[in-house]
Amino acid sequence: MKKALITLVVLALAAPLYASTIEFTATDTAIGECTISYTCTDAAAVAMGLDVDMDAAAEADIYQIDSFFDIFMDLAFDEEGGDGYDYGEGNGDASNAGADQDAAGQATLPAESFCISMGGLGGETEPLNDPCMAGQIVLQAAPNGATGTLDLNALRGGVIDENGDTMTVIGLPLTLTFGGGELDCYQEAGRDITHPAEYADWLAFGSPECWCYVRQCHGDADGTSTGTAFLGYQFVSVPDLDTLAAGYLVKEPKVGKTWPGILSITGPTGTPGICADFKRNATGTAFLGYQRVSVPDLDELALYYLVKEPKVGKTWPGVPADCLPGNRAPAP
Repeated sequence: MKKALITLVVLALAAPLYASTIEFTATDTAIGECTISYTCTDAAAVAMGLDVDMDAAAEADIYQIDSFFDIFMDLAFDEEGGDGYDYGEGNGDASNAGADQDAAGQATLPAESFCISMGGLGGETEPLNDPCMAGQIVLQAAPNGATGTLDLNALRGGVIDENGDTMTVIGLPLTLTFGGGELDCYQEAGRDITHPAEYADWLAFGSPECWCYVRQCHGDADGTSTGTAFLGYQFVSVPDLDTLAAGYLVKEPKVGKTWPGILSITGPTGTPGICADFKRNATGTAFLGYQRVSVPDLDELALYYLVKEPKVGKTWPGVPADCLPGNRAPAP
């Protein structure tokens, strides 16, 4: 009896005190998107089945999923293929990762209702034993101003952790809201997702519209040209050089220093100094200070300085109009 009691105590101590948990929250970005964030404790989630249901005939689709989740089994499902699945398939991206809520197989997106069914097997950069404990799922909805709900998908077993156990879920069902609002130039082009660090800088420096001009990254600070029809037009010329000179090597504020920062600088024609940050990054060090406008920006401007735009009868090369986002222009 005493030996049996000791055995029970040892087993009790060896068992986990708490089940692994995952908590979901949602943030309305007010631009027709809703960001679903999840945080795990004790063990990471490696498979999820989540139902999205929209209200009032709105439709949603998946815009972004954490990179750990790279397996979408419903994309591989082939009901007419004999064995049910086409092995080797099922690696997709978030834009086509919708699944049928009530059966195996893919759902056509956007849709009023679908399931986010995904798993992660890890890899060289993120092995299964070192998984992501937190992440985000970004949904887009049309029209803006829609609402919906997120809940567990019963058919696929909810959320599974790295040990193969069903996780305790906090926060579901969850209300999703997709507030109306205009997309900024980075969001319009999807560059907020593809270049998050640059987007964060763009926001931090006041969302300068000049960064969205088609030639800004090549030295065109103001988006306008100089010259005449007879002699030729140049997009990178004296006004751009003047703006660069005004902000050149100006250091960003730092504790204990009264450095002005590029946001305090404008060129002689009123162009913000940050528009001369053609490379869209900082140079310097934390000790000596950082500058947004420096040698790399001067080199870029020099490369295209006074280069003339193409003209009938002339083989002038012009400045490439390939800067991104590239969807804004100065007011006429």
